[in-house]
Amino acid sequence: MRPENGRKIRSSGIMKTQADFQEKLNILTAILFPGPPSADTGPEILPSVPEGADHETLLCFGRALARHREFLKGQYEIFLPEEAEISGDILTIAREQQGVCSYGLDLASGKILYLDPAGVAEPLDLSLEDFLLYLTALQSTGFCPCSGRIEDCSKLLKEKFSDRRITETSKEGAVYCFEEGVVLAVSGNDAFASAADDAAMEAFEKLRGLEVDYF
Repeated sequence: MRPENGRKIRSSGIMKTQADFQEKLNILTAILFPGPPSADTGPEILPSVPEGADHETLLCFGRALARHREFLKGQYEIFLPEEAEISGDILTIAREQQGVCSYGLDLASGKILYLDPAGVAEPLDLSLEDFLLYLTALQSTGFCPCSGRIEDCSKLLKEKFSDRRITETSKEGAVYCFEEGVVLAVSGNDAFASAADDAAMEAFEKLRGLEVDYF
């Protein structure tokens, strides 16, 4: 990210799958929300989720996104900790705005669930951290001024740009962050791309040799 934005994305040394969740959120939000990071963490209310890794992950996410509520009400309504909805052992994390589906965390197993309107729950092969990173990256396509799709690139990203991946998964749900100020969210064999402006996306295309089909 250019220095005038106030937050610089560090080099590939930090862009590792081994980085902790806070570091990964910092990398992602530096691209999506240019400018000095907010000091306002918002409320931390998550009374029905047992203490543990899931609890801390959700609170960490809430602190990072508390000041960006407009962003959280895009294609998906992504819930902050104080908005958590719990039914039985399932914590609803996000709901598609058109009512097509929602996503939840099974508090008993720790699995992420795809929930359809009929109540059918299908587990996803993603950790909670990866899912939150992916959902945020996917949401950015309707938020960032410049976005598009790169077709049939998942294999290339995995082979050539693994040092830019911030998720543990390299398959469906993988998220890549580039210093030019571009975020990629892998869906199937394609990737959705988001950038703060056209110049960032054009620099990314030129440097990385990838072609973006702009929305």
